[in-house]
Amino acid sequence: MSLPSAGASDPAHMRSSPPSLRTARPVAAVWTCSVGLPIRLSNVWVTCGDFVEVGTGLPDSSIGYAMLFNILHCEQPNGLLREAWRVLAPGGTLAVMHWNYDPSTPRGPSMDIRPRSEQCRAWAVQEGFEPCGPELIDLPPYHYGLTFHKPRNGSQVRLSK
Repeated sequence: MSLPSAGASDPAHMRSSPPSLRTARPVAAVWTCSVGLPIRLSNVWVTCGDFVEVGTGLPDSSIGYAMLFNILHCEQPNGLLREAWRVLAPGGTLAVMHWNYDPSTPRGPSMDIRPRSEQCRAWAVQEGFEPCGPELIDLPPYHYGLTFHKPRNGSQVRLSK
């Protein structure tokens, strides 16, 4: 649920001690869009930590958009979805992207742990998210996407604990 920063793959950066989630610092991230124009983002926080194990460290209902990309094949996918629910503000959006459930896909996790889109949708609904947008977003050549929102009125109750 975080974005990579420029230089994050720099070997010197990787050798330094990772900061805790509480010591994250804001950065002005710069990417280049498809037409070569720089995109400057001043609202991106780079953190280093195992949010699968300890969570994001973000306050409850503090963000409007969460991304879970190529990660729901982990041992506890509902735990990641619960964390997304916790940090998303009412009305916030969750985007899920994962590898197609297709053995001919040349990358991605093994088929025995790769979730089908129906599984991801069921897990998200179980955690209280409501599907929004298309039933399935085709992201060729190797991915699919799903979008959900956290209800604004709090009428949706999470089914798991």
